[in-house]
Amino acid sequence: MVKDDGFWAAVRADYEARQVSVEAVAMRHGLTVGKIAYAAKENDWKRRYLKHVKPESSFQRMFRVIEAHLIRLEATEITMETEGSKEVALLGNLCKTLEKLIEIDKARPQAKRNSGNQSKEMTDLTNKLVRRIEQLKRR
Repeated sequence: MVKDDGFWAAVRADYEARQVSVEAVAMRHGLTVGKIAYAAKENDWKRRYLKHVKPESSFQRMFRVIEAHLIRLEATEITMETEGSKEVALLGNLCKTLEKLIEIDKARPQAKRNSGNQSKEMTDLTNKLVRRIEQLKRR
């Protein structure tokens, strides 16, 4: 059974209105949640659950990614030489991305910038990461 444009326009209107759950929209129109999710993605419908990303959470997520990568390297006791250029390049890219995030934060107006405690915390974490990378290089 092919659905016409009017049908999908009604589904989209219900979906984007956010008055009821996606499950309720699916039941109302005789669709599955998966079909609605697929239509929303394919047709660039307005997203229902936008998260407002704070710069602080970007820093924290980036630190966690780098730290997880370092922990994995340490756990497998692989040296930087045996790990190969891909791992070194990945670690370098992660660190460059972190540096860019810090530069972006410094360019923001003072009122919106990280507080002194957060800046000190970021500096401490950066120093910790640098020390761990140096330790890996020496292995």
